[in-house]
Amino acid sequence: MIKRMLIAIALVCLMAIPVQAAGPTVSIMTEQIANVDKGNSLTVELGYFLGIDSGLEPYIGTQWWPQWDEVGDIEPPSVVVLGVRNHFKDVLDPNSIIPYLPDLLLIILNEDIEIKPYVGFQFTANFIDKNAGFMGLSSGILVKTSPDSNSALRFGIKYNDTFGDLAGVRDNRFDYEMGIFIPF
Repeated sequence: MIKRMLIAIALVCLMAIPVQAAGPTVSIMTEQIANVDKGNSLTVELGYFLGIDSGLEPYIGTQWWPQWDEVGDIEPPSVVVLGVRNHFKDVLDPNSIIPYLPDLLLIILNEDIEIKPYVGFQFTANFIDKNAGFMGLSSGILVKTSPDSNSALRFGIKYNDTFGDLAGVRDNRFDYEMGIFIPF
């Protein structure tokens, strides 16, 4: 009898799990700079989302600046990036913690759109030789056009401080990035 009751409770708990649960994530981003051949970068990140609707997402990735010097060598180099983002709940939700924002935005936006902000920090993973690296803060939003959509558009802004061989990339400024975020 108790065994059946425990199985029934476990089944009810499993059926109550939302569709977007914890799991691996992939982000592909491009940094947008006004000058096309100076400072644009491509970033690929693999993460693991630790929440249901909001939560932490630690990630590892690589960032590459496709610039060549006069000899034909890549300058500056690509780097391995470690970081974490904290995702927040949908700001267009009627129960949002920001008062009046959903009502104002839903005047011009479709009610199926989800906008989830995030904040985070990142740093390079070269602890020994310190040939090139950066550390910085990031913030942005994930935009889903419908609740059933698996992927989201990602728009962000970051502020990095570079050092070593990566000093060729301008730092101490706000860089804008956009791309796609895919949870699995």
